Amino acid sequence: MGLFPEYLVSAAEEDKLEGAENLLRGRKLLQKALKKAKPVELEITIDGKALKGDFLGVEVLNITFTGPGLPLGQRADATDRKLDVVCFEAKASEDLAKWLDAPLESPPPVVSRKASEVLITWRHVAHRLDDKTFTNEEAIQTAELSCEKKPAAVLIPKRLVAQKNHERKAAEPVANK
Repeated sequence: MGLFPEYLVSAAEEDKLEGAENLLRGRKLLQKALKKAKPVELEITIDGKALKGDFLGVEVLNITFTGPGLPLGQRADATDRKLDVVCFEAKASEDLAKWLDAPLESPPPVVSRKASEVLITWRHVAHRLDDKTFTNEEAIQTAELSCEKKPAAVLIPKRLVAQKNHERKAAEPVANK
């Protein structure tokens, strides 16, 4: 809700470029949306506890990257059955704008929480589901999000499987012989 859907509306009006040029343009458009952004009316409940603050928007992720190649869900793990709630604080908007110039060099200046269940209520705020945006003129909207107890399927790149196996073997106690 908020910042990213507003950015997507402006990005849809532009001709799509290829590869890195598209990512750079997307980040510039996001910086532009950030300059115009005002705190949005959101009520966020994470695992039964209210998260309060003046937020420009919120993203709920289960993967690391979103938007124009931004690692906002740095602790996200598609296999942990948790969601990552990423909130953009109004007071950190300048830091976020600077971070967008080199997002792979430092952690994002956001409020991030892991959650099993998320309830978000919003008013007068654009929102999105993946790349599809929706406007919200008058109605109060509510989304209840959770991860399935047993996911149908999770695709994990071979590199990550090998890394996890290596970490598990390194953590196993060595038997005395």
